[in-house]
Amino acid sequence: MDDAAIIDALERQVCALRDRVEELEAILAPEFDVPAEWCLTRRERQVLSVLVARPRATREAVATIVYGLAREEEVENPAVVIESHVSKLRRKLKPYGIAIISRRFDGYWLEDRKAVRDLLGVAA
Repeated sequence: MDDAAIIDALERQVCALRDRVEELEAILAPEFDVPAEWCLTRRERQVLSVLVARPRATREAVATIVYGLAREEEVENPAVVIESHVSKLRRKLKPYGIAIISRRFDGYWLEDRKAVRDLLGVAA
């Protein structure tokens, strides 16, 4: 195989892998519209997205989904940062009857995930 053919094959593989990453990201943290009056930051929306997508999420899983696998470069202490995001998110969502539950070593979850999914129009 000549160099051009190798480069072409690698470019096709990269495109296929990028498509698959996008599919997996949509599964792990689907995008949906959040009411503007909730005043959520981008990171808070991402944390909420993780909690809407799964019944329970560990702090590490949330950090990985929100900041990616290379998060050590971006965030010094991701566990503390995630706790901060969750704390702010709890405060902002409480007036709308949405509660985030947490248990040490067990993770975070929405108290009534189905109701939140229905409110946001997220398919089951």
